[in-house]
Amino acid sequence: MAISVVQSVKGGQAAGSTTATATGVAVGSGNAITGFVAWHTATTTDLSSITDNASGNTYTILNRQSATSLADNWCGATFACTNVINGPTILTATFGSSITDIEIVWSESTGYSGTVAVDGHASNVQGGPGTTADAITSGSITTADNGDFIFGAVLDITGGSGVTTAGTGFTLLINNDASNATNFTSTEWKVQSSAGPVAGTFTDTAHGAGEHYITGVIALGVSGGGGGDTLMGAICL
Repeated sequence: MAISVVQSVKGGQAAGSTTATATGVAVGSGNAITGFVAWHTATTTDLSSITDNASGNTYTILNRQSATSLADNWCGATFACTNVINGPTILTATFGSSITDIEIVWSESTGYSGTVAVDGHASNVQGGPGTTADAITSGSITTADNGDFIFGAVLDITGGSGVTTAGTGFTLLINNDASNATNFTSTEWKVQSSAGPVAGTFTDTAHGAGEHYITGVIALGVSGGGGGDTLMGAICL
């Protein structure tokens, strides 16, 4: 069975709570979840946890990224949960205090030939990377296994229209969502046929020269190698 994406889910809110949720359909046993959260503060540790509405699943926050170097009080974080059980339908991002402009997006992937594990992850912040193809990037990671699933996500911090296309070889999942009523987030995926360097990339032909971005990438593979791995990337604008 080939690796594929079952569903991509988005949710968020403009202000005034310590949580935000994104609701989909029940996740299949043994499948994986990869996702991205964005919020409007300068502190990456404001995000306390990612949880779901089932028992027995643990979500790992992989990369936390702040855009304070660009004078933007926005943060983003990638997360993953592998080998999901008990059919969760709702994911919740929880913060330590009241937070504005929260967005949470996640995707379920399936078709793995064994126990799924994270095979690499990274995130990056960029100011005005330009409008050329793949200029928006998470930064490169090097995978160890063939056939990984790559998930990418991007946040357009400066709030343009979020016109994006997926990176070379990627398929767009969520396109320019603004569930937080403020900024635009997009996600993408592909299967990397052979192990080696890979990045989550996007193109913004309308606004890339002036916009600021937080971008992340996650690679998922099968423990012990042997192929069947999946990579996933995300970017928030």
